[in-house]
Amino acid sequence: MSSIKDKIDKEENEQLRSIPAQRLIEKLSLLKNRVNSAKKRWFWELLQNASDYNQSVNVKLIVSDDKVTFMHDGAPFSLRDALNLISPDSNKQEDDIHNDNIGKFGTGLVSTHILSSELEVEGLCIDDEKECYKFFLSLDRSCFTNKHVLIEQITQAKEKLKDSMQKQIQTIGFNTSFSYKLGVALPELSPLNSSDIDLDYLYEVLPYTLCFMSKVQSVVIEDNRSLAKNRNFKISRNVVNESEIAFSIDTDTYFATQRFVYFSVGDV
Repeated sequence: MSSIKDKIDKEENEQLRSIPAQRLIEKLSLLKNRVNSAKKRWFWELLQNASDYNQSVNVKLIVSDDKVTFMHDGAPFSLRDALNLISPDSNKQEDDIHNDNIGKFGTGLVSTHILSSELEVEGLCIDDEKECYKFFLSLDRSCFTNKHVLIEQITQAKEKLKDSMQKQIQTIGFNTSFSYKLGVALPELSPLNSSDIDLDYLYEVLPYTLCFMSKVQSVVIEDNRSLAKNRNFKISRNVVNESEIAFSIDTDTYFATQRFVYFSVGDV
């Protein structure tokens, strides 16, 4: 017969497993009431995260008929960051967050599941001893409405994350990627297909957004959809001073420069 101490320990472990699952259920459930907004916000959430946790970063977005992949060449994850991909920690201590971060750690990634219930993450991770590891992570949120199943998925994902860790020399490049399988929706949501990815909207808004995201140096978008007309887009930051910022925009059909001027009154 189990002792009362063992019974308390068991209940405590169940609580620890239940809390992140409940948090995920609450955040994923919100998407069904924010579909139109989430369809426009998923890219900015990924871009914001890349900006928040790097001093300088380049980004690449690849859209095909069946998949959307967001990549960046930023710094490796910490062990905590890697675990937060599985069960986001909304209680992250302030000291661990950069002073100029825009968003909340871990929560933005949840909203990107508007693209798909299935997400694969590849990246590098550094431990406290500065050892570098390559990891692979597969997340399936299709059963998120069932708390017991979700708890089991979280547990399995953490075990697979541990098993995937392979020591590697830290390299420069697009080592971090988030890949979403299109056509596989969360419960109660209609599946997105490649025609739902509005790249024209991104092309239009990116220059204005990057004025306020100084860490992002460039964004490349590869449109590999079968019906795509303009397949390549690149915006790069090339002039920055106290009063002006300029971006070069290079596509299959044109090259242009967009300039913006900063005005300030007092300390505003």
